[in-house]
Amino acid sequence: MPSAESGDKPVLAKSPVSIPDVDSISEFRMRAQELFVRIDLDQDGFVSRKEISKAVENPSYKGEDAQVIAGLFDSKTWSRLVESSDDQRGKDNSISPKDIQQLDQERASKIEFASKFMPYAEKNFAKLDKDGNVFLEIGEIEFAQNNKKLSAPDRNALKQLRAAYARLQQESNDEWFWENDGITRKDLKVFAAQIDGLKQDQAAADNAMKIADRTYRGILDQSSTELFGGMKPKDAITPEAIKQGRIADCYFLATLASVARNNPELIRDMIRANRNGTFTVAFPGDKAHPVTVAAPTETELGVGNRGTKFGVWARVLESAFARWRLERGNSKYPNATIELEGAHGPDTGKFALRVLTNSDADERGISSLSNEQLVSTLDSVMNSNRQKRMMMASVPGGSDGEKTKDGFVKQHLYSVLAFERTAKDRGFVTVRNPWGAGTNTPEGTTRINLETFRRNFNIMTVQK
Repeated sequence: MPSAESGDKPVLAKSPVSIPDVDSISEFRMRAQELFVRIDLDQDGFVSRKEISKAVENPSYKGEDAQVIAGLFDSKTWSRLVESSDDQRGKDNSISPKDIQQLDQERASKIEFASKFMPYAEKNFAKLDKDGNVFLEIGEIEFAQNNKKLSAPDRNALKQLRAAYARLQQESNDEWFWENDGITRKDLKVFAAQIDGLKQDQAAADNAMKIADRTYRGILDQSSTELFGGMKPKDAITPEAIKQGRIADCYFLATLASVARNNPELIRDMIRANRNGTFTVAFPGDKAHPVTVAAPTETELGVGNRGTKFGVWARVLESAFARWRLERGNSKYPNATIELEGAHGPDTGKFALRVLTNSDADERGISSLSNEQLVSTLDSVMNSNRQKRMMMASVPGGSDGEKTKDGFVKQHLYSVLAFERTAKDRGFVTVRNPWGAGTNTPEGTTRINLETFRRNFNIMTVQK
């Protein structure tokens, strides 16, 4: 297969030197409302998951539009908007302009206001209700305020409770005629549920802005849409080009980073840049079934592997791998709404290594090895004079985003990039999180001693 060095380069547009940034949730909400009619392809007043997915893959959405679409598409934002919607009328997994209004910057102040008195009121209701009639009356609150032994926090909580009195007693319809007898526990319960909903809405808004910012930085960093960013492949093919996005494919990207570190020529030779702007990938593990993918859209730079100065090769391989899994029928996410989701795990570095290198791997339990055996394995794999082999290591257990005490992400695969032996049973291991979030951090690349490596990782995947 012709390599990218053969001169077969597509003519692609350069990314802009600077782009506008969606820098507030109010701007995000306004732009989302403006985009709605364009994304709503069937013009039924709702945007379905399929329609937002088509927008993600549409290269015509750029800059701020791409940032907003990525923020809406992300599952944490999308699921909250769908969950809290009361206007779908049978439109499952769809959102309306009304739902987008929930991304409200004033929610944080409402939550902060409630936090000043709700815990105190719920804990001390019986004590405050002096006559025991299950209604907390304004006179009882004022009586409590006159207690000179009150702590400053309790005094402030009562002040805020007094200020919220009129609103709170209206929260639930639990009185005859007008709601004016006082605050009940049910009023507090209903108000607490509203605040919980506001917190979830605020989390969705925060997440939307986080993804929008990630997309902005991805577009900004993608200084070239050429395969190798205008560099020589040997300079562009580096683990630093790998920055995992919102696709759960650490098993693939951590393995890809190991290949980039130890055998960049293999990556160079599996990709062909076509003159029409597409890329054809023949994975060494299945050369009989090459796949062709388009260059990433600006929105996809916030969803998948983020844009970098090293070109689009890592993002192209991620997309090609996702399409290959879908076409070969072995995706763990066969109902993907965007092609990238075909790469969703869970899966293993052993599987990814077979696809990327056409070689097998051993999976070795770290706890079963003595320090001397562990050092010997790391040293022989990473420091061989013949050929360096790929190695990855996994952190066990946990749920989405949960970390060990040392800060390593649980249920996540890391690349092992280097090993420095200091004694027969001692040394330092350099590991890399496919998130690629800097150096000297478990969210990026970090150098740790053997004890830390053993404490956090449970399985090593070693190329045979």
